[in-house]
Order: sequence, then C-alpha cells, then structure tokens
Amino acid sequence: MVQLPKKRFETLDSFRGICALLVVCFHARIQQCVTETTFFRNGNYFVEFFFVLSGFVIFHTYGKKTFTGNSFKSYTISRFFRIFPLHLVTLAVFITIELAKLIAEKNGLAFNNPAFAGNSAPSEILPNALLLQSWLPNANTLSFNIVAWSISVEFYIYLIFGLLLFGNNSIKTTGIILLAATGLLCLYFEVDFVKSAVARGLLCFFMGCLIYMIYEKIHTLSMGKGVSSVIESLLLIAIVAILVLMPVGNIKNILATFLFALTVLVFALEAGLISSFFKTGFLRYLGKLSYSIYIVHYVIWQILLSVAIIVSKLFKKELTFADGNVRVIATGNVITDYFLLGTFLVAVILVSHFTYNRVELKWMAFGKKYNATAKEALVKN
Repeated sequence: MVQLPKKRFETLDSFRGICALLVVCFHARIQQCVTETTFFRNGNYFVEFFFVLSGFVIFHTYGKKTFTGNSFKSYTISRFFRIFPLHLVTLAVFITIELAKLIAEKNGLAFNNPAFAGNSAPSEILPNALLLQSWLPNANTLSFNIVAWSISVEFYIYLIFGLLLFGNNSIKTTGIILLAATGLLCLYFEVDFVKSAVARGLLCFFMGCLIYMIYEKIHTLSMGKGVSSVIESLLLIAIVAILVLMPVGNIKNILATFLFALTVLVFALEAGLISSFFKTGFLRYLGKLSYSIYIVHYVIWQILLSVAIIVSKLFKKELTFADGNVRVIATGNVITDYFLLGTFLVAVILVSHFTYNRVELKWMAFGKKYNATAKEALVKN
C-alpha cells in the first residue's frame, strides 16, 4: 500500500480543541449556567472522540512504516516527551494542593475531602506518575488529576500500536481489527478482567486506525460542497441527539464511538461549509492547545472550587453543594455564576497557552533532539 502524503487535518485540529472545551464544560459545575444542561452533562463522551482522532492521526503518521528496534525506541521516546512532561507538571500541582490542604487542616480549616485521602491517597502517586492508574487492577483510575485516566490509556495504547508496526501490512490490519473488537466485546459484555477505561481506549483508538484505512480509499471522493455540508450538519445533529437522548451506559459509549468515527472520516475530507468554518485561526489554535486544555483544566477547576469552599468558611455563606460525589458552585446569582464560568474558561485558555509554549513545545523539541542525537550516534557506530 502507498502511503498518502503527510498533511495537517486542520478541521480535525479544530474539532480537537472544541471537544477539549466541551470536556472542560463537563467539569465546570456551576449551578445556574448552561453547562448544567443535559448536553454538557454528557460532555465526558467527547473523550471517545479524542481516542478515535488519535488513532486516525497516528495511523496517518506511522501506519505504513515497518519498525525495527531502533525505530520503535525513537517512536516511544517521541510519544513519551509528548505526553509525560505536562502530565508530571499537573500531578506535581495536585500533590502541592494536597500539601496545602494538609497545612490548612493543621491550622483548623476543614475540607469536604481531607488531604491525601480517597482519590488523592499517597498510594496513588506512583501509579499516576507512571500513567498506570487505568491499567493496574488495584489502582484508582480517577485519582489526582482525574482526566489523566485517558492519557494513561492512550500512552500505553501507543506502545501497543508501535508493536504492531513490527509486522507486515496484513499483521497490522489483523491486529488493529482484533484490538478494536476486543474493546468492543469487553464494553458490551462489561467484563471484569479489563477496566472499562482500557476497553474504551482500545475500541476508539483502533477504530480510528480503521477509519483512516477507509479514508485512504475515499479521500479523492468529491460530493460537492452542498452535499458535504448537509452530511456534516446531520452528523453534528446526530451527536447532540445521542448525547442528550440516550441513557448513560456502555451501549451509549459504543454508539458514540461509531458516530465519532464516521464524523472524523467525513470531516477529514474537509469538503463542507462547516469544515471551512473550522479552519478559522482561533479554532485551529484551540486545536493546538487541546492537550494542555484537557490536562490543566481540572487543576484550575479544583483551585476555583477550593477558593469557593474557603470563602464559604470565612464568610459563613455556603457557596457549594454536593451533587453525588462532586461539588457544584452556587453563588445564588446567575450573573455571578456566569462571571465565574467565563473567568474559568479564560483562565484555562491562558494557562494552556503558557503550558503549550513553555512545557509541551520545549519537551517535544527535546525529544526530537534526543532522537536525532541517538540516530547520529548509531550512524557513527
């Protein structure tokens, strides 16, 4: 099979940024805001979109390559410096927050969740540092920076995908189909020996790989801007319908995955009016920031929530309440609630801009330099 020329899927980049913000809104529990509506309360399903898109893009970049030991090492180093540095920075911030809570508790200030307890127990630090929390049976998948559960799944799926690249095209394709089927069956039958987080990742990521194989076959297809625009619109309507109307459960995960896969395929063609709109500068920049937005937003939310709890204690006015196992900010004033939401979203984007430029880009550059140095040393030997 001939590999297609490398290209940047600008529409899908923008999709990544938008989906990251939808996950942010899912975690932004502020009582009188639009983020409390049904659509945003189902924003967690957009993590499936990330997995599908990752499989699609990784296969586009590496799918036709055949790895050797050295190329697998280079690939792993590249993936490591793409994922781990910012993850470790956010983990360090969460540990610092727990230390601050511990000091505050020793000075008489009580929190709803005590320091270094539950999701933030000391025993969860090492699994999180190694991104193994979603894989180890006794580790708490949703610990410390809870959104890192998907990063945990994705990093090691990258390695599984890399191992497939040692084989020929037939082995790659068979392996991808079997891994996607494994995820599907584990989700559908709700098996106990595979964590649902891992099953979701396997299904979505390798579905993304399969979708890219289809894209290779149809990428020259021309349906015209009008037809393409209608299909794009119908897909977005279908996404909203599934998220709003279907009950929570693994069947919803599975259907959302297939719908997201079809969405990635159609928008990869970049043929409709919505695709054209998604190529605008700000949306594309959000796509660049998407990993930072996703990984740092929960840190900022926890800081905002902690401030609300402290203010409640100091001024004897309750500004939060429990909704199941999460806390919701409720100021009692709709304008104030929206002001907090706007401030939170702006803070997430600004911090993400900083971490993208100061952490992500620098460590990715370091990884490239490390690989280049290793390659030079190999040639000399």
